[in-house]
Amino acid sequence: MGLGHAVWCARHLIGDEPFAVLLADDMILSKTPCLKQMIDHYTEGNMAAVMQVPKDKTWQYGILDCTSETDKIITAKALVEKPDPEKAPSNHAIIGRYILTPDRFQQG
Repeated sequence: MGLGHAVWCARHLIGDEPFAVLLADDMILSKTPCLKQMIDHYTEGNMAAVMQVPKDKTWQYGILDCTSETDKIITAKALVEKPDPEKAPSNHAIIGRYILTPDRFQQG
């Protein structure tokens, strides 16, 4: 039923703190582990790891619609799921590492 459903099923295990979601089918090789880099830059809200992909490959990924970009932090207003390359708002693709807040579980 998808990633959102899998996270929803674990909601009773998550307290009031941000939590990490790691997708095992995304291998990220880095001198400093990806999640460690994310934790080091985390301040608040939700965070996803991204990588730049060639524009003609955006149809394979969730792509960020960015509002600002600094050295290592990109602020996004939306995610566009697998857009056609000519409609992709950027080439920043979400990869399988997230830090989410428990307010994701609130109904409303």
